[in-house]
Amino acid sequence: MGSTQSNNLAQSPDKVPISDKDTGRVNFIWNQWFTNVQIKLNTITAAIVALSKNATAGFLASDGVGGIYSRTLIEGTGITITNPTGAGGNPVISASGGGGGIATINTVTGNTYTLVLSDATAFVDATATSGGITVTVPTNASVAIPIKSIVYLGARFTNMTVTGATTGITIINNSSIITAANSEGYLIKVDTDAWYLSGNLNYLASGSDPYWTSVVSLIHGIGTNGSTTITDSKGITAWTTSGSAAISTSQSKFSTSSLYLPGSSYLSANTPASIDLGNSDFTIEGFYYFTTVSSYQVLYLSHFSNGNMSLRLQLNSGQLQLQYNQSSTAATTSTTVTANTWHFLAATRSGSNIYLFIDGVLSATGTLASITAGTVDAIELGQNIQNTSWFLYGYVNEYRVTKGVARYTSSFTPPTAPFPNA
Repeated sequence: MGSTQSNNLAQSPDKVPISDKDTGRVNFIWNQWFTNVQIKLNTITAAIVALSKNATAGFLASDGVGGIYSRTLIEGTGITITNPTGAGGNPVISASGGGGGIATINTVTGNTYTLVLSDATAFVDATATSGGITVTVPTNASVAIPIKSIVYLGARFTNMTVTGATTGITIINNSSIITAANSEGYLIKVDTDAWYLSGNLNYLASGSDPYWTSVVSLIHGIGTNGSTTITDSKGITAWTTSGSAAISTSQSKFSTSSLYLPGSSYLSANTPASIDLGNSDFTIEGFYYFTTVSSYQVLYLSHFSNGNMSLRLQLNSGQLQLQYNQSSTAATTSTTVTANTWHFLAATRSGSNIYLFIDGVLSATGTLASITAGTVDAIELGQNIQNTSWFLYGYVNEYRVTKGVARYTSSFTPPTAPFPNA
């Protein structure tokens, strides 16, 4: 009998031989089996407690009996560490009881990415081979990712940086700074606009621009109605207004005003050589409210002292178009913009590749092998200096030019707030 009892205790109750299942015997076995299970659960819980206090990149800790537990894998089984530090350093642990883990893999190919709803319980697999990857956490108002969601992050070939879309997003982090490849970690949403970040991921203060040092011009279009003082927040160059170019409160994207160019009006950079893009990668972007979309309208023009055009981004009867070297066309969208509504337009160069975007949608691609070298004597917004025409008709907010960085190479979500000044 002693031997039979010992064997039965090692089994779950449904495996006990029928001949032993008298009432007292079953109760005894159930109690012993439950005690054994409870001991094992206590061991696992203790491992999680020790593990949650371990902020190292590997998320590994010993269970005290020769085993190693992974925090990421433990959380994937339905046990969630909702507050790793907790009161007095003790973590808050909850169990969903329904399993969990990674529901899907979302592949990201570009150098910038904003989390979307489907990233909750997903693995964001970033595959860009160079240039770093910036992951932006959106506001809850724009993307309502549920509280308690875990977003796993990984970059195969380069480093990854996580930041919040605005200063109102809190990201509690113990991430290390890393510039190598194979960055990995995770985000846990613990409140409406509060997240916990861990792993070998870079962290950038919420609301900051990861490429601020590469920005050469940023015009928000903010000011007093009728003012001809146009502030460039980067401060590399000042701008001179011509014609009736001025601040207007008639239209605005985010604030209460915008830059108004009513035709026969434009801005010119006082020190154009200081913000010339040359043969670098670049991003030219901004919000535009066109009062008409007919004919040509210049959004960016770089001009050589020999009279030739270096680079020109323009609207061509509603189509976004990039030209270079006087008359060569790199790309033109088939999609057109409409009048009397705000559009976010962007053009980027990455190597010899050109990308044009309308409202965040990749609308055209092309090739720009090289821009002929020359001395830049003018950079303008709103006019083609070569024939003093092709004026822009409408309003402009958040006009930003970045040198050395192609911020977008695939479709993206347009900005939902003004660009940061740092």
